[in-house]
Amino acid sequence: MKKNNAFGIIILFAMISASGYLLGTVLGWIFDLTGFNWTLLLTVPFSMMLFTDLVNLIVYPIARSTMNKNIKKHNFGMPISYNSRTKFTFKSILCIDEETGRVGYVSLSDPFRFQMANPGDLSRIRSTTGSVARGGRRFVFFEFYCGDNRMRFPTYWAGRHGIGMVINPNIVQNALEEGNRICNLLLRFNPGGNDFSVNRNIPVSKTGIRGFTFSLISIYVTVGALMTEAITAISHSVSHSFASFIPSYVLIFIAAGLAITGLVLGIKALKDASVSPVRGKGYAKASVIISLIVLIIIILIIWLLITILKDLGVIG
Repeated sequence: MKKNNAFGIIILFAMISASGYLLGTVLGWIFDLTGFNWTLLLTVPFSMMLFTDLVNLIVYPIARSTMNKNIKKHNFGMPISYNSRTKFTFKSILCIDEETGRVGYVSLSDPFRFQMANPGDLSRIRSTTGSVARGGRRFVFFEFYCGDNRMRFPTYWAGRHGIGMVINPNIVQNALEEGNRICNLLLRFNPGGNDFSVNRNIPVSKTGIRGFTFSLISIYVTVGALMTEAITAISHSVSHSFASFIPSYVLIFIAAGLAITGLVLGIKALKDASVSPVRGKGYAKASVIISLIVLIIIILIIWLLITILKDLGVIG
């Protein structure tokens, strides 16, 4: 079982890009500004990706349909479902057959794919609390391993100050109980599934995390370049000269450097993972995908800027 699939992420990005193209075309037609039109075409996909709730709302019915169709196909006798409520990420659906303990899984980053595992395939089943290093957010979750892949499902997210300090303890306790209910059901069919000696020595791929960080920053720098170009394209107070576009070019080259670094680190992490098991391969895969997308968009931006400068007669 895997949380994400590269093909599924590409499909989602294509859907969001199509929405960006439509909005960019409409607004470009309304304002009669070609530069603004192209900027929206490239910027809106990034902007919409920040609204994960909107993506979840649109894609969730597809994932739910995939789940319902397959639990019937695989004869899940008494299925119970859990929908993850992780903030700022794509949701996922977990379904457990109370008769056999089989687990079905569909992620909204791969909504057309149904994954299934037997209870004996699971290990390190637990419900507990944790924290996110960046930002200090804390959360309650249950998780298990399927092979070398960790499947984590938050049941509650707290604020930056931590669980128990500003949050009602009863809320945290209810979230833990919800996770325990799922874990106890899995452990009923796999009594040794909470043995934490399994997979204990699998290291975390720090290279993949670094690559993901570089690729993520490259997105924001790219958006900054797009917004700079947009201001230049629609402002009548700015002289349309080569100097006007220097900020865009500077940010573009910075974004390209970050994306290339993320791509190299992501590929290196995946090569290392092919030699020995590591945790966090998802970060490496995401860094490769994001970096490639950013680099493609940077090529389009450069082409756009060169086209504008040619139209203005700045370059031949």
